Amino acid sequence: MVSNQYVDPNKVIVIQEKTQFNLRTNTDRTNCSITGICEIAYGNLVISDFSNLCVKLLDQAYTVIDQVNLPTRPWSMCNISSDEVAVTICDHKSLNEMHFLRMDTGKLNTIKHKQLNHRCYEITHHKGYMCVTSGTALLQYTTDGRLLKKLYEDESSNLADK
Repeated sequence: MVSNQYVDPNKVIVIQEKTQFNLRTNTDRTNCSITGICEIAYGNLVISDFSNLCVKLLDQAYTVIDQVNLPTRPWSMCNISSDEVAVTICDHKSLNEMHFLRMDTGKLNTIKHKQLNHRCYEITHHKGYMCVTSGTALLQYTTDGRLLKKLYEDESSNLADK
């Protein structure tokens, strides 16, 4: 963990050792495919599991202590506060949503979800705003899920952005 430490973005990082943890739960149907990870309050981690359509809460020992199932695959996630994350889910058809989750007393709770009128893949939080990619566009949202503006769109792309 590098919490509360300055990390020079130009410094080469050398991995000295690695450890594998079992993140599978009894409800998982396949091996985990982790597409996002965020550290939240008390050193807990929230991970998005693309293959099992869920978000998992890990304690400081990297044990799964809670899980929230999603209607389709989670693509990305970001912190929006010390105990909240936003998760993008997309099925390449009509289900394109942002889900807002909060940790409270060792449990993950869905606060709300917001249907989007575009695909949603990557998400990041910066200076009080979220940016979401659609495959062809970059859009800016408030942390409560309100669209502010389209920052960029590649109109020459042959990707369908529906």
